[in-house]
Amino acid sequence: MQRLSDQGITHWTDTRSLGPRIVVRIPELLAHHISLSWTNDLRKATSDEDAVEKLNLVLRLSHFVPYGDLCVAAAIARIGSGRRVYVISDALSEHTPQESRLQEGAIIELLTTDKRRIRLCLGEGMDERLPGDMLPWLVLSHLAVVPADSGDDGSSVNMRIINRIGNSEDLIYNPPPGKFNDTIALHFHDVPGVGSLPCPNAGIIEPLLQAMYFHAMWRPEEFEQLVECALKEHKIFLAWRLRTVARIVKSATNPRVREAASRADIVLAEWWRNTLGGAISH
Repeated sequence: MQRLSDQGITHWTDTRSLGPRIVVRIPELLAHHISLSWTNDLRKATSDEDAVEKLNLVLRLSHFVPYGDLCVAAAIARIGSGRRVYVISDALSEHTPQESRLQEGAIIELLTTDKRRIRLCLGEGMDERLPGDMLPWLVLSHLAVVPADSGDDGSSVNMRIINRIGNSEDLIYNPPPGKFNDTIALHFHDVPGVGSLPCPNAGIIEPLLQAMYFHAMWRPEEFEQLVECALKEHKIFLAWRLRTVARIVKSATNPRVREAASRADIVLAEWWRNTLGGAISH
Protein backbone atom coordinates (compact mmCIF):
# COMPACT_ATOMS: atom_id res chain seq x y z
CA MET A 1 0.00 0.00 0.00
CA GLN A 2 2.88 2.36 0.69
CA ARG A 3 4.15 1.81 -2.86
CA LEU A 4 0.73 2.65 -4.33
CA SER A 5 0.61 5.74 -2.15
CA ASP A 6 4.11 6.81 -3.21
CA GLN A 7 3.11 6.42 -6.85
CA GLY A 8 0.06 8.60 -6.32
CA ILE A 9 -2.52 5.89 -7.06
CA THR A 10 -3.96 5.95 -3.53
CA HIS A 11 -3.72 8.27 -0.56
CA TRP A 12 -4.72 8.21 3.07
CA THR A 13 -7.36 10.54 4.41
CA ASP A 14 -8.70 10.94 7.96
CA THR A 15 -12.47 11.47 8.00
CA ARG A 16 -14.30 12.81 11.02
CA SER A 17 -17.04 10.19 10.97
CA LEU A 18 -15.36 7.11 9.47
CA GLY A 19 -11.80 7.53 10.64
CA PRO A 20 -8.69 6.83 8.47
CA ARG A 21 -9.51 5.63 4.96
CA ILE A 22 -7.63 4.77 1.76
CA VAL A 23 -8.95 6.74 -1.20
CA VAL A 24 -8.36 5.66 -4.79
CA ARG A 25 -7.65 8.55 -7.12
CA ILE A 26 -10.45 9.37 -9.55
CA PRO A 27 -8.25 9.30 -12.73
CA GLU A 28 -7.36 5.64 -12.12
CA LEU A 29 -11.01 4.71 -11.52
CA LEU A 30 -12.04 6.56 -14.66
CA ALA A 31 -9.34 4.85 -16.71
CA HIS A 32 -10.34 1.41 -15.38
CA HIS A 33 -14.03 1.74 -16.25
CA ILE A 34 -13.40 3.29 -19.64
CA SER A 35 -11.07 0.39 -20.43
CA LEU A 36 -13.82 -2.09 -19.51
CA SER A 37 -16.21 -0.23 -21.80
CA TRP A 38 -13.72 -0.40 -24.67
CA THR A 39 -13.33 -4.15 -24.13
CA ASN A 40 -17.09 -4.57 -24.59
CA ASP A 41 -16.99 -2.46 -27.76
CA LEU A 42 -14.19 -4.58 -29.24
CA ARG A 43 -15.94 -7.83 -28.30
CA LYS A 44 -19.08 -6.72 -30.14
CA ALA A 45 -17.20 -6.40 -33.43
CA THR A 46 -18.96 -8.52 -36.06
CA SER A 47 -15.85 -9.03 -38.20
CA ASP A 48 -12.12 -8.41 -38.25
CA GLU A 49 -12.69 -5.27 -40.32
CA ASP A 50 -15.25 -4.03 -37.80
CA ALA A 51 -12.80 -4.75 -34.95
CA VAL A 52 -10.07 -2.70 -36.64
CA GLU A 53 -12.53 0.17 -37.21
CA LYS A 54 -13.54 0.12 -33.55
CA LEU A 55 -9.86 -0.05 -32.58
CA ASN A 56 -9.08 3.11 -34.56
CA LEU A 57 -11.93 4.92 -32.79
CA VAL A 58 -10.62 3.77 -29.40
CA LEU A 59 -7.12 4.99 -30.30
CA ARG A 60 -8.46 8.45 -31.14
CA LEU A 61 -10.42 8.64 -27.90
CA SER A 62 -7.49 7.43 -25.79
CA HIS A 63 -5.72 10.78 -26.20
CA PHE A 64 -8.35 12.29 -23.88
CA VAL A 65 -8.29 9.57 -21.22
CA PRO A 66 -5.89 9.28 -18.26
CA TYR A 67 -3.35 6.53 -18.98
CA GLY A 68 -4.91 6.13 -22.42
CA ASP A 69 -2.21 3.79 -23.76
CA LEU A 70 -2.61 1.42 -20.82
CA CYS A 71 -6.41 1.57 -21.13
CA VAL A 72 -6.30 0.47 -24.76
CA ALA A 73 -3.82 -2.34 -24.06
CA ALA A 74 -5.89 -3.63 -21.13
CA ALA A 75 -9.06 -3.48 -23.24
CA ILE A 76 -7.45 -5.58 -25.98
CA ALA A 77 -5.96 -8.09 -23.53
CA ARG A 78 -9.41 -8.76 -22.04
CA ILE A 79 -11.05 -9.65 -25.36
CA GLY A 80 -10.45 -13.37 -24.83
CA SER A 81 -10.25 -14.35 -28.50
CA GLY A 82 -6.63 -15.13 -29.41
CA ARG A 83 -7.35 -14.71 -33.11
CA ARG A 84 -8.99 -11.32 -32.60
CA VAL A 85 -6.07 -10.15 -30.46
CA TYR A 86 -3.73 -11.21 -33.26
CA VAL A 87 -5.73 -9.26 -35.85
CA ILE A 88 -5.79 -6.16 -33.68
CA SER A 89 -2.08 -6.33 -32.83
CA ASP A 90 -1.29 -6.72 -36.53
CA ALA A 91 -3.38 -3.62 -37.28
CA LEU A 92 -1.59 -1.64 -34.57
CA SER A 93 1.81 -2.58 -35.97
CA GLU A 94 0.84 -1.03 -39.31
CA HIS A 95 0.62 2.41 -37.67
CA THR A 96 4.28 3.20 -38.31
CA PRO A 97 5.21 6.56 -36.73
CA GLN A 98 5.83 9.17 -39.43
CA GLU A 99 8.84 11.33 -38.70
CA SER A 100 9.15 15.06 -39.27
CA ARG A 101 11.97 17.57 -38.94
CA LEU A 102 12.56 20.25 -36.31
CA GLN A 103 14.52 23.01 -37.96
CA GLU A 104 15.71 26.52 -37.25
CA GLY A 105 12.96 28.61 -35.69
CA ALA A 106 10.98 25.67 -34.28
CA ILE A 107 9.78 26.01 -30.69
CA ILE A 108 9.54 23.19 -28.15
CA GLU A 109 7.63 23.60 -24.89
CA LEU A 110 8.45 21.38 -21.91
CA LEU A 111 5.52 20.92 -19.52
CA THR A 112 6.20 19.91 -15.92
CA THR A 113 4.05 19.84 -12.80
CA ASP A 114 6.20 22.17 -10.72
CA LYS A 115 7.36 24.87 -13.15
CA ARG A 116 5.83 27.19 -15.66
CA ARG A 117 6.25 26.09 -19.25
CA ILE A 118 9.84 25.97 -20.46
CA ARG A 119 10.26 27.17 -24.03
CA LEU A 120 13.18 26.04 -26.18
CA CYS A 121 13.86 27.78 -29.49
CA LEU A 122 15.96 25.94 -32.08
CA GLY A 123 18.70 28.16 -33.46
CA GLU A 124 20.69 28.41 -36.62
CA GLY A 125 21.65 25.18 -38.35
CA MET A 126 19.36 22.96 -36.28
CA ASP A 127 17.76 20.05 -38.14
CA GLU A 128 16.55 17.29 -35.83
CA ARG A 129 14.22 14.39 -36.66
CA LEU A 130 11.08 13.98 -34.60
CA PRO A 131 9.04 10.76 -34.46
CA GLY A 132 5.31 11.00 -35.06
CA ASP A 133 2.46 9.48 -33.06
CA MET A 134 3.94 6.61 -31.04
CA LEU A 135 0.64 5.66 -29.36
CA PRO A 136 -0.17 2.52 -31.42
CA TRP A 137 3.32 1.09 -30.88
CA LEU A 138 3.23 2.08 -27.21
CA VAL A 139 -0.03 0.12 -26.86
CA LEU A 140 1.67 -2.84 -28.55
CA SER A 141 4.56 -2.56 -26.08
CA HIS A 142 2.14 -2.98 -23.18
CA LEU A 143 0.25 -5.74 -24.97
CA ALA A 144 3.46 -7.69 -25.58
CA VAL A 145 3.77 -8.26 -21.82
CA VAL A 146 0.73 -10.57 -21.86
CA PRO A 147 1.63 -14.12 -23.04
CA ALA A 148 -0.39 -14.86 -26.18
CA ASP A 149 -0.10 -17.73 -28.67
CA SER A 150 -1.04 -17.07 -32.27
CA GLY A 151 -3.20 -20.20 -32.32
CA ASP A 152 -1.51 -21.72 -35.37
CA ASP A 153 1.24 -23.60 -33.48
CA GLY A 154 3.68 -21.01 -34.77
CA SER A 155 5.42 -18.13 -33.07
CA SER A 156 3.70 -16.27 -30.27
CA VAL A 157 1.96 -12.94 -30.78
CA ASN A 158 4.57 -11.52 -28.41
CA MET A 159 7.44 -12.53 -30.68
CA ARG A 160 5.71 -11.06 -33.72
CA ILE A 161 5.15 -7.76 -31.92
CA ILE A 162 8.76 -7.55 -30.76
CA ASN A 163 10.10 -8.41 -34.21
CA ARG A 164 7.82 -5.82 -35.81
CA ILE A 165 8.45 -2.78 -33.60
CA GLY A 166 11.67 -3.75 -31.80
CA ASN A 167 13.90 -2.13 -34.40
CA SER A 168 12.45 1.31 -33.75
CA GLU A 169 15.19 3.94 -33.75
CA ASP A 170 13.28 5.88 -31.10
CA LEU A 171 12.38 4.91 -27.56
CA ILE A 172 8.73 3.83 -27.49
CA TYR A 173 7.94 5.68 -24.33
CA ASN A 174 5.60 8.40 -23.11
CA PRO A 175 7.00 9.97 -19.93
CA PRO A 176 4.32 10.71 -17.32
CA PRO A 177 3.81 14.25 -16.00
CA GLY A 178 6.31 15.00 -13.27
CA LYS A 179 8.61 17.50 -11.64
CA PHE A 180 11.42 19.02 -13.65
CA ASN A 181 14.15 17.76 -11.33
CA ASP A 182 12.73 14.22 -11.53
CA THR A 183 13.17 14.07 -15.30
CA ILE A 184 15.11 10.95 -16.24
CA ALA A 185 18.49 11.63 -17.86
CA LEU A 186 19.77 8.93 -20.21
CA HIS A 187 23.27 8.48 -21.62
CA PHE A 188 23.34 8.02 -25.40
CA HIS A 189 26.16 6.98 -27.74
CA ASP A 190 26.34 8.64 -31.17
CA VAL A 191 27.35 5.89 -33.59
CA PRO A 192 28.49 7.00 -37.07
CA GLY A 193 26.22 5.64 -39.78
CA VAL A 194 23.70 4.36 -37.23
CA GLY A 195 22.42 7.17 -35.02
CA SER A 196 22.03 7.49 -31.27
CA LEU A 197 21.91 4.39 -29.09
CA PRO A 198 21.14 4.42 -25.36
CA CYS A 199 24.02 3.12 -23.27
CA PRO A 200 23.72 -0.67 -22.85
CA ASN A 201 24.04 -0.15 -19.09
CA ALA A 202 20.84 1.94 -19.01
CA GLY A 203 18.77 -1.19 -18.36
CA ILE A 204 15.00 -1.39 -18.89
CA ILE A 205 13.98 2.14 -19.87
CA GLU A 206 10.83 1.57 -21.95
CA PRO A 207 7.76 -0.72 -21.80
CA LEU A 208 8.93 -2.74 -24.80
CA LEU A 209 12.12 -3.76 -23.00
CA GLN A 210 10.00 -4.87 -20.05
CA ALA A 211 7.88 -6.98 -22.42
CA MET A 212 11.01 -8.47 -23.99
CA TYR A 213 12.26 -9.40 -20.52
CA PHE A 214 9.06 -11.32 -19.75
CA HIS A 215 9.12 -12.91 -23.20
CA ALA A 216 12.69 -14.13 -22.68
CA MET A 217 11.63 -15.71 -19.38
CA TRP A 218 8.55 -17.30 -20.96
CA ARG A 219 9.85 -18.38 -24.37
CA PRO A 220 13.68 -18.52 -24.29
CA GLU A 221 13.75 -20.41 -27.60
CA GLU A 222 11.87 -17.58 -29.30
CA PHE A 223 14.25 -15.09 -27.72
CA GLU A 224 17.15 -16.81 -29.45
CA GLN A 225 15.17 -16.82 -32.70
CA LEU A 226 14.77 -13.06 -32.38
CA VAL A 227 18.53 -12.72 -31.93
CA GLU A 228 19.14 -14.77 -35.09
CA CYS A 229 16.62 -12.65 -37.01
CA ALA A 230 18.09 -9.34 -35.79
CA LEU A 231 21.62 -10.31 -36.84
CA LYS A 232 20.58 -11.84 -40.15
CA GLU A 233 18.53 -8.78 -41.15
CA HIS A 234 20.99 -6.32 -39.58
CA LYS A 235 18.40 -4.81 -37.25
CA ILE A 236 20.74 -2.76 -35.09
CA PHE A 237 18.17 -1.26 -32.74
CA LEU A 238 16.49 -4.62 -32.15
CA ALA A 239 19.93 -6.11 -31.46
CA TRP A 240 20.57 -3.35 -28.91
CA ARG A 241 17.29 -4.14 -27.14
CA LEU A 242 17.97 -7.88 -27.21
CA ARG A 243 21.43 -7.48 -25.74
CA THR A 244 20.13 -5.19 -23.02
CA VAL A 245 17.63 -7.87 -22.01
CA ALA A 246 20.09 -10.76 -22.40
CA ARG A 247 22.53 -9.12 -19.98
CA ILE A 248 19.79 -9.05 -17.36
CA VAL A 249 18.14 -12.42 -18.01
CA LYS A 250 21.39 -14.41 -18.03
CA SER A 251 21.33 -14.25 -14.22
CA ALA A 252 17.89 -15.93 -14.06
CA THR A 253 17.43 -18.89 -11.73
CA ASN A 254 15.75 -21.04 -14.39
CA PRO A 255 18.61 -22.99 -16.08
CA ARG A 256 16.92 -23.13 -19.49
CA VAL A 257 16.29 -19.38 -19.49
CA ARG A 258 19.75 -18.58 -18.12
CA GLU A 259 21.57 -20.69 -20.70
CA ALA A 260 19.59 -19.26 -23.63
CA ALA A 261 20.26 -15.69 -22.47
CA SER A 262 23.97 -16.44 -21.96
CA ARG A 263 24.29 -17.82 -25.49
CA ALA A 264 22.43 -14.80 -26.86
CA ASP A 265 24.66 -12.39 -24.96
CA ILE A 266 27.85 -13.99 -26.33
CA VAL A 267 26.57 -13.93 -29.92
CA LEU A 268 25.30 -10.35 -29.64
CA ALA A 269 28.50 -9.12 -27.99
CA GLU A 270 30.63 -10.53 -30.81
CA TRP A 271 28.32 -9.13 -33.48
CA TRP A 272 28.32 -5.79 -31.70
CA ARG A 273 32.13 -5.61 -31.76
CA ASN A 274 32.34 -6.62 -35.43
CA THR A 275 29.57 -4.27 -36.52
CA LEU A 276 30.20 -1.15 -34.47
CA GLY A 277 33.88 -1.58 -33.66
CA GLY A 278 34.93 0.62 -30.78
CA ALA A 279 31.96 2.99 -30.99
CA ILE A 280 30.55 1.43 -27.80
CA SER A 281 33.10 -0.28 -25.65
CA HIS A 282 30.82 -1.66 -22.96
